[in-house]
Amino acid sequence: MPEPFTPLKNLTGAAIAGSLAIILYGFSLTVAAKLANPISSHNSLALRLSLLVRQVLLTLATAAALIFGAIALGLILFTLQQG
Repeated sequence: MPEPFTPLKNLTGAAIAGSLAIILYGFSLTVAAKLANPISSHNSLALRLSLLVRQVLLTLATAAALIFGAIALGLILFTLQQG
């Protein structure tokens, strides 16, 4: 039988998810700043691959930050509902 949810467990999970969201958001900002200028190459394949990698990194980091942020908000709201 699973243990019941307690406000302490909920808020601990919210803190973990919130900190992961902040870290991933910072990572996406760093990737956006560092990779803002495309590489100077005469090879169009290299240019397209670099743009693809940048876009994939930004998309994944931003999506993960959004998901962890939603989880943190949901856990906080669940704790308020319990109390």
